[in-house]
Parts: sequence; structure tokens; C-alpha cells
Amino acid sequence: MFPLQYNLLGISFYDDYMAPLLTFSTVSKRFGATQVFDDLSFSIEEDERLGILGPNGAGKSTLLKLMLASDEQDSGEIIRRKDLRVSYVAQEATFSEEATAEQLAEESAQAAAISVAEHGAIVSTAFGRFGIDYGASKVSELSGGQRKRLQLALAYCEVPDLLLLDEPTNHLDIESILLLERVLNEGDIPWVAVSHDRWFLENAPSRVAEVSREYESGILIADGRYRHFLERKGAYRASAEKSLASFENKVRQEKAWLRQGAKARSTKSKHRTERSYEMMDELSMVRARSKRSQVDLEFQFSERKTKRLVELSNIHAGYDETKVLSGVNFKLLAGQALGVLGRNGTGKTTLMRLLCGEIKPQMGTVKLATDLSVSYFKQIDAGFEASIPLKDVLAPESDSVVFQGQTLHVSSWAKRFTFSFDQLNQPFGTLSGGEKARARVARLMLESPDLLILDEPTNDLDIETLEMLEESLISFRGAIVLVSHDRFLLNRVCTGFLGLDGEGGAKMYAEYAQWEREEFSPPPTKTKQAREKSAPTARTSKSSKRLSYMEQREFDSIEETILETEEKVTTLEDMLSQQEVQADAERLRKLCAELDEAHLEVERLYARWQELEQKQTI
Repeated sequence: MFPLQYNLLGISFYDDYMAPLLTFSTVSKRFGATQVFDDLSFSIEEDERLGILGPNGAGKSTLLKLMLASDEQDSGEIIRRKDLRVSYVAQEATFSEEATAEQLAEESAQAAAISVAEHGAIVSTAFGRFGIDYGASKVSELSGGQRKRLQLALAYCEVPDLLLLDEPTNHLDIESILLLERVLNEGDIPWVAVSHDRWFLENAPSRVAEVSREYESGILIADGRYRHFLERKGAYRASAEKSLASFENKVRQEKAWLRQGAKARSTKSKHRTERSYEMMDELSMVRARSKRSQVDLEFQFSERKTKRLVELSNIHAGYDETKVLSGVNFKLLAGQALGVLGRNGTGKTTLMRLLCGEIKPQMGTVKLATDLSVSYFKQIDAGFEASIPLKDVLAPESDSVVFQGQTLHVSSWAKRFTFSFDQLNQPFGTLSGGEKARARVARLMLESPDLLILDEPTNDLDIETLEMLEESLISFRGAIVLVSHDRFLLNRVCTGFLGLDGEGGAKMYAEYAQWEREEFSPPPTKTKQAREKSAPTARTSKSSKRLSYMEQREFDSIEETILETEEKVTTLEDMLSQQEVQADAERLRKLCAELDEAHLEVERLYARWQELEQKQTI
């Protein structure tokens, strides 16, 4: 039986609980001369976990607004299930500064038209999910990360049928991102999230979509994780390039025919002439759609020969009577990239301020190479007034800049960062978050540092710009100190990690995953439970006489085999993130297949380990 369909004020609803939550049917949306979506059709199902990525300005937020019904499509139909309740978590919170978290939660529960008797339980559950213990605090007293957690909890207080999230990992530390991933994976509320966090897109969604004018309808959707989407995208691009080459060949033939001139003024000849011009227009549209503008990032280096740049010895630092760093030691050489890890308030910003000379240690020494040049990218930089035009941010001293010994006009410099000529006089304060971040990176690239200190440089950058930033940092020949919640960036760029424990101490780690495992202990997944149950102990190793000779040999070596296979998984994941791999559809397909096989092999090995361990203890 087909579901009954109603239409009210131009919005259609299904009266059947088995129907999709939302259905887009041949939807088109245009802004001025720009076609954002064209003939877009897809559905949001009851078990939806959809991650959305795409270049800045491509239409990601527009798609969320269409789902939310706060914007209207130009044509087509968006069918919503009857009485569908949708909650929306915006990029930036708009709270009353004097309200408490508990008051806002109560208002959200009331707005959901839930009985008063249930309010307390709903608020308590939502606060518990996101670890909120500051309910009595005013919004004005909360940090950016606490506000984001509150936003997420308030959305759950509304008891939605569908949750829409716009850049939910922005302003969250790694601990909060891990918590968010766990809540989304373990919860029963379907959700759609716009995000540029590639690690989040790999861990949380069951489908990944990219909004881009590169695609004919404006969007490309793939089942699976981010790596599966990359495989689908590579195949799409390979197919599109072949189709474009074939189409270009046809247009060349038609142009040659037109130059020869029609032999007769027949109806057939006129029709072919009209079709030839139509094909030329269509080719221009396809070329424009497939043209991809990329930010051109490359950091300059001072070319100094000194290798040892920084040495911290027994550093103690703090504010008033609060000790932030206690006995911290490390050295930094040219070519090294140090990732600084830690929960909020553990001293990451304090450490960076010490390195760039903004503050002095209370005890210990900060030894810097002679005439060390330091560039510091701050998470929040109030150095640029909102009213100054973009051109003065990009070229502060004149209408040109000097980069790598060449003089470039500010318009050419702006083009490297995908700014148009018309934007040069636009006030800095009116730029989008992504545009502001690109402008600040452009300003930083004019410097030639020995030491590059970056505090959350990825906020508001789209994935294509992030990939360019990664490549430029990897090729930078100076030293880097990096603080970021972008785990993908940390994993690719950093050669070592310094974990701050919040009690003044610090510890070096060889890899990010090592720090995460040691620092956080989330409720184990089924796979982790199996690992814990199967972990060998000294007692079980001694009681291994029930295993055969070959099984004992297998048991003795299986842990090392698992570690080697997990290292292979990490290597393959790193290779998949490389641009040259993503551009090669066939290689991308093979690597994705290898990665899937490696994941399956890890699971098989853990299962076998558990089997052998249980057998020897029978």
C-alpha cells in the first residue's frame, strides 16, 4: 500500500511511518546566476547517518536550510513525513548571555511540546550524554567548547525525529569530538551533519555526500565511510573526464563542419547547425562545472643552516597561583613538526606563547637559535579590524607583495587564495569564516619563519584547502608546532607529539593514536571488548599446554602479526589521503580494496587470538 500524501501550504507530508523522513524530488535551487542544485533527488531514511562535505560556498548550508524548511526550492518537491520534528545545531550559538544552561534546556523541552513530567528526565539524559555539569552556569561564563556541547544537548532536549548539524566539531576539543562521535553512533536519532573533519566523516556516517557544482545535480552521494566516498569520487571524475574528452571531440567535428559551410539550405542542415551551437554552449557549461579552483599554499623558509632551533629545559609556567606547566622538556629541529595534545586548559596556548616570547617561564630556560624567526597563527586573532578592506589584509604595505623573490600585484596574490577582484575592497569583517581563515594564511605566507606556530589553523577551511595546507606544511623545511582538533591533519603532518596532562606534566608520543588510547577510555565497542577479553596475560601464557605445537607457535606470534596488520591499515589510510592517489581512480579503487581486506584481516586475527586463548584455558 502506498502512503497517503497531504499537501499543506506547498509542503507535502507522508502519513505512513514507514515512509522516508524527507524526500527531495527533482529539486532545483539557484542564487542569482549560480545554479546550486539542479534536478536533485534523494531521501533521508529513518536510520540516516549522512555526512556532507564540499567547498566553501557550494551550497552545504543551503541544503540544510531546505531540509529545515527555512528556505524554499525554486522547483521540484520536498516531501516531509507528517509531524516531522527537526532540530538544528548551527555553526554559531545564539544564546541569551544571562540565561543558565538549565533554563535553556527547559525551554527546549517545552518547545518540543513534551509533558512537564518528562522535562526533567529529558534534560538530565541530554546533559548526561554530553558530560554537561555546568547547568547552573550562565552562558556568558561558558567557553566556546562548552557552548557547543550545550548546543548539542539542547537539540536532544527537543526530542527530534531528525537532527541537522552544521560543522558540529568546530570549537570542540578532541575529547568532545570523540564524545560526539560516540553519541551519534550509539544513539537512535537519525542525523545529517555538514563537516570538514575527515576523521569524523570516516568514523560517524554511514553515507557521505559532497555538495559541489562539479556534479551535474550539485551533489554526489556514496554509501559507506569517507574512504568509500573517495573511491566513488575518483571513479566519477575518471568517467567525467572520458565523457568530456569524447564530447570535446564531437564539438570539434561540428566546428569543422560549420567552417566548411552547409551545402544546402535544407531543414536537416539548419537543424544540425542549431544543434552544433547548442553543443558548444553545453560544452562551455560542462567545462565551467568541472573547473576546480584550488588555494595555492606554500610557506616560505628563512634558509638558515642551523638544525637545532628550540630547546626547553625544566619549564615551569602558570598564572597567579595556578601551575600550568611543570618540568617540561623537549628539543625541536628543523624539519620536525610537533603536535601539542591535551584537553582544554592543559597549557597548550601557554606553551605556544612561551615559544614565541609573549610570556616568560617562572622557572627553567627556553633556548632559541640565534635570530630565530617565528610566525604565530592564533586561533582568535583580533589583529585585523573588521572595517579594513581585504586588500589591506593581503598586502599591508602597498598594492603588491613580495613572495619567493617575486613581486606580485595584490589581485594576483588574492587569486592564489580564490578571492575575486571584486572582493578586494570588501571589509574583512563581512567575509565568511573560511574566507577570513584563507586571508590570514595568505598574510602568514608572506613571512619567512624558522619556526611556524599554528593554533587551530583549520577552523572554517573546506577539505580541498585543508589538503593543500597539509601538503604545504609537510614540505616546510623549518620547524612546526601545531595545535589542532583536526586528527587527520595531525596524523599526516606531525613527526612527534607532546601530550599535556593538565597537572603540569608532559609526555612525548610517537603517534597520535597512542596518546588517544592512553588519554581517553570511552565505553568499549564490540571490537574493543573482544580485544580486552582476548588479551593474553602472564597466567594464561603459562597454561598453554592444551594447545597443539602449531597452535602454540601461532599463539606466540599472533600479537606481533596483529600489530603489523594494524600498521598496514594506518599506512593505507595515509596513502588514501594523498592528492595524487585521489586523482588516480584505478589506484584509489585498488587501495580501498586493500584497506577493506586489511580491516577484515585485523578482525579475523583478533577472533583467532580469542579462540586460541579460550582453548588453552578450557
